[in-house]
Amino acid sequence: RDAALSGVMTEPSELSDVLAKLPWVPIGLATAVVLFSILGLRWLQQHTRDEDEQMALLDKAFAESAEELDPAAQPGFYGGWTDEYFWNQGKEEVEVLVWVPQDTKAKEIRVDVTSTTLDVVVKGNPVISGDLDAAVQGTETVWYLERDVQGSAKPPPKHIAVVITLQKKMSTDPKTHWTCLINGDDSRKA
Repeated sequence: RDAALSGVMTEPSELSDVLAKLPWVPIGLATAVVLFSILGLRWLQQHTRDEDEQMALLDKAFAESAEELDPAAQPGFYGGWTDEYFWNQGKEEVEVLVWVPQDTKAKEIRVDVTSTTLDVVVKGNPVISGDLDAAVQGTETVWYLERDVQGSAKPPPKHIAVVITLQKKMSTDPKTHWTCLINGDDSRKA
């Protein structure tokens, strides 16, 4: 394949021509991504003058990709995040993902919820503690450990999530949604 790619592509629009010259082999998504990355890098190397220009273009492409993965840029995001947790909300509930070390056991976590407060303690250390932005039905709170977090909120390396679902006492809409999880928190918002 490498010989087939060498010097073939001159414009990004010729990608389909290049792929047509390759022998047909069923490939997985990861292989396809690698192939497209190689083709893109070859085009970039052929059409830029120096390494600094190449790096600037790669940095720009990476920044644009990161914006697409930014939870706040996703439609329907009405929450925020800190280094310790991520939160989002719908009409009836608030979901909180608290980042904890991957070796954390459920018995090392304490989640205390009243109608107006949330306290999360992990391995004896308070992670979240304070007054909620609005009232919840504290007895309806559910929490669990999630090792394979899906969606746009990803834990830091070597961390998993404590997923906490709070039932709002009064439903909200985008105009009346909570403005923060904990009053006075420093969460970045959409």
